[in-house]
Amino acid sequence: MDSITKKFQEHYRSTITKYGPNFKGVDWNNKKNTELRYRSMLEIFANHFKKKPSLLDIGCGYGGLLQEIKKRKIILNYTGLDVVPEMITLAQKKHPSSKFINKDIFSLSSKKQYDFVIANGLFTQKLKATNKDMEKFMFRLINKMWSLSKEGIAFNILTSQVDFKNPGNFYYDPAVLINKTKKMTRFFKINHDYPIFEYTFYLYKKPITK
Repeated sequence: MDSITKKFQEHYRSTITKYGPNFKGVDWNNKKNTELRYRSMLEIFANHFKKKPSLLDIGCGYGGLLQEIKKRKIILNYTGLDVVPEMITLAQKKHPSSKFINKDIFSLSSKKQYDFVIANGLFTQKLKATNKDMEKFMFRLINKMWSLSKEGIAFNILTSQVDFKNPGNFYYDPAVLINKTKKMTRFFKINHDYPIFEYTFYLYKKPITK
C-alpha cells in the first residue's frame, strides 16, 4: 500500500469510528452536498444501452452510494471496494445481499473488469501530501480505473476555479485534466454545474449516444 493510500486509510478509519455510517463518517460536510455528489456520479449511466451493467465503486465507504442506487431503482451488479475494514463491515451489514471487498485497488488484477468504475471523493483531500504527489497518485489511480473498466470511469475533484483553497484539500484545473487524459480517449464529459466547488469527470471508451 502506497503512503497516500495508507494516510487515507488511517484518516477514514478515524472518521468512521468517531461518527459512524453517515456523511460525517466519510468526512463530508453535509447531507445535501453528499446527495448531490451521488447524483452527479450516477450520471455515468446516462444514455448507456446495456442492461444491468456492472459497477465497481472505489472507496465505497459504508455503502452510501448504493443507498442512492436502490432509492433510484437503478438495476446493476454492484461491487464496493474500500481499504478501511470498518467501512466494509458496516457496508456489508447494511447491504447483506451486495458484494464488498476490503482491498487496495492497486492490488486488483485487470483481468477482472467491470462495465463502469467510479471514485467518489478520493481526489478531494490530500491531507498532508504535496500537490505534486497527489497529482501523481490521482493519475495512477485514474489509469488503474481505466484498465478495470469496459465502458468508462467517473471521478470528482475540487475545481481550481475558486477564490479560497483549504490547505488540506486538493484542487485541479479541469482544462489541465482534459489535456492530460486526451490520449486515453476523446469521449468525455464534465459536470461543473452543481453548487459545490468541484466537478465530476467522465471518461468513456466509446460514444455514449447513438
